[in-house]
Amino acid sequence: MTDERYQDLLDKPFDGSRRCRDVFPLFMKLSSVLVGRDDLPEWVGRAYLALLADGPSVPGTTYSRDELVGLLDRFGTLHRATDLRDAVQRCIVDDRRLAPAARAVAYVWYSASLPDEKGYPLRMAPADTYATGLIWEAISAHPVGITGPYFGHWAYPPPRPIEHP
Repeated sequence: MTDERYQDLLDKPFDGSRRCRDVFPLFMKLSSVLVGRDDLPEWVGRAYLALLADGPSVPGTTYSRDELVGLLDRFGTLHRATDLRDAVQRCIVDDRRLAPAARAVAYVWYSASLPDEKGYPLRMAPADTYATGLIWEAISAHPVGITGPYFGHWAYPPPRPIEHP
């Protein structure tokens, strides 16, 4: 059974001629490359794309609408490359104009929020996406405010050791 949450958000305008629905497959594939995961939930991706598309209208956002549009347009020319990670690194992450939008995409998947200039959450994604933030797995923790596994679990080493990046 597929999760249909946030389908309506794909009808939001993305740029002058496209809606979020039109760029959603590219967004999901780019997100997978940027965060190194192939199992990103689509319902969360719908909420995050809508948040990112609205982001440039929020004062303090680290990227512009042109950068976000340029990011997905550039990825659209790369997404069939044989070494996609390398192509994204060279043509997006290393591009000073597109890098802020690429960082915002990765940030939203980890924190379920938009970053400000100092890296603090500026605007949150819908509340039900909070627990899906990749940060919790990365630090071997459970989301703050969400019931954890059992009382005292913090006294034991994480189930998966935290490795140096």
